[in-house]
Amino acid sequence: MKNIPKFPPYADADADADTDMLLEALLNKLELEDLVFLLRLLQRNSQAKDLLARKIKKIFNLKLS
Repeated sequence: MKNIPKFPPYADADADADTDMLLEALLNKLELEDLVFLLRLLQRNSQAKDLLARKIKKIFNLKLS
């Protein structure tokens, strides 16, 4: 079995960009009702809210336009 290299979280800006792209792709597949649910859920947790709320709002606006 191959060993998977361990990378520290947020090792560089490229990793952040990759994470953002993957997150946007995932959120883009969700329905509007699911996005609303996630947004309401994240409003209770301020730490996770910032990043995910921006992504959800962006995808939400793209789906509505």
